[in-house]
Order: sequence, then structure tokens, then C-alpha cells
Amino acid sequence: MKAAGRTAAFIRLARSSNLPSVWTNSLTAWILAGGTASESASLWILLCGGSLVYAGGAVLNDAFDVEFDRRHRPERPIPAGLLSTRSVWITGLLALAAGSALLAWRASPGLAAALAIAILFYDGIHKKWVGAVWIMAACRALLACVVASAAAPGSLPGLTNLLHAGALFVHTAAITYTARSESSPGHFRRWPLFLLMAPLPASFALRIPPEPWFWIAATALLGWTLVAVARLRGSEPARIGRCVAALLAGFILVDALFLAQSSPVLLPIAGALFGFTLLLQRSIPAT
Repeated sequence: MKAAGRTAAFIRLARSSNLPSVWTNSLTAWILAGGTASESASLWILLCGGSLVYAGGAVLNDAFDVEFDRRHRPERPIPAGLLSTRSVWITGLLALAAGSALLAWRASPGLAAALAIAILFYDGIHKKWVGAVWIMAACRALLACVVASAAAPGSLPGLTNLLHAGALFVHTAAITYTARSESSPGHFRRWPLFLLMAPLPASFALRIPPEPWFWIAATALLGWTLVAVARLRGSEPARIGRCVAALLAGFILVDALFLAQSSPVLLPIAGALFGFTLLLQRSIPAT
């Protein structure tokens, strides 16, 4: 297979269209922890590290799931013969290791190691245990805590960072629970969708009364969540994937809630990355 084709397959495996949400998760955690422009070099390193960790975990997800995919999703890159299992394992492990090293260089080594372990644990058991949704949720929350530890070295994450990490935790659990139904739609449950609104009270608590921009960000998140959930109408299995893809883009709107309360000048960046994510999803599947 040509190199361009293999590269495209790895881009797909890495769920690269979701990377902008990793960037806004990190940027928001950085700002909430008191990170400044004078330390922008550290932020860029953290963004690179977080991207590699996310991509590595996504690639390894397919490596762990290869037998399942051969039976149920033969269109995936490994069963389809686009990539070898060995190359996927090597690439995923190298990306995860490199990303973890970058995070540990600038942030808490302990938290960076915990993030890598959580990713591997999730990838290894998520098809066997429904409770793995909370492990995936911990991965998003841990990334925010890792970045916060770099912005405020030597101290534990403050209340604002814990609220942000907690919102990401619950929001991720709701999305992951919904995504599990993509492979087994007969087990779909709608109750986790109510957890998608958890970021609203968490971000509201940052500043009471809230900043004026908060209401715009809250309306955007609520509206987009309703758009995503509306994609569940019908009975075809593909509807779940469309809903999950929209909800994954909505991570950026969750971060926008917190940015609206702490640094509204950065909201245009969040808006641009949200649009960029939707553009990427047209050519790179989010799930």
C-alpha cells in the first residue's frame, strides 16, 4: 500500500477530527490555572503532548479491538487490510509514549503517567465492561489536571480547575455511554444524555452572577446538544455515530462556557476551532 494511503488510514485511526477539542480542553485548563502568555512555550509543548497522547490512545483502541472489528466492523483499517496490526501497535505505543514524555517534561510526571495508564486500561477493557465509560471520562479529566499542574507547578488543582475537570468527566461519560451503542444499538439507553448538561451548573459556579458572555456560550452549548440529540431520530444504527460525532465537537462549547467566565477574549479561538472540527469531520470520522 502506498505511503499516502497508510498515512490517511492512520489519520482516520487517530480520530484526528477530535484533536481541536483536546486543544481547547488544554487551553481552558491552562487559563483557569493561571497560565500566562509569557509561558506560551510550555503551553505549546503541552498541546503537542496532549495531541500525541490522544492520537496514540485512539490508534491503540483499534489495535486492542482488532478481533471484534474483524467480526463486526470489517471496514475498519486493520480488517480491511489498509494497515497491519503490528504497525498499528508500534505507532500507537510510540505516540502515547512520546506524548506522555512531553506532558511529564512540563507538568506533573505522576499525573502524566496516570493519564497514560488510564488510556491503556480503557483501551484494553472497554469492550468487556460497561463501567469503562468512567475510565474514558477520567482520561479527559486527567488531561485537564495535567495541564493545570504545569500552569501552577507544585500545587494541587484549584476549585476552578476541578470544576472544569469534573464537567469534562461527566460530559465524557455521557458521550462514551452513547457511543457504546454504536456497535450494539439494541442496548441503547437515553438517560445518560441528561448528563450532557452537567457543565452548565459547573461553569455557572465559577462566577455568580456570571459574565454576560456566559449566556451566549450556554445557549450555544444547549442548542448544539439538542441538534446532536435530534440526530438520534430514526432506527438506523448510523444515527448513533452522527449523534456522537456532534457531541464530540460540543466539547469545545463546554470549554467555551469556562472561557466565557474566565477569559472571554479567547472565545473567538474556541469558535474557530469548533468550526474547524465540523469541517474535519466531513472527511475524517470522529468515531
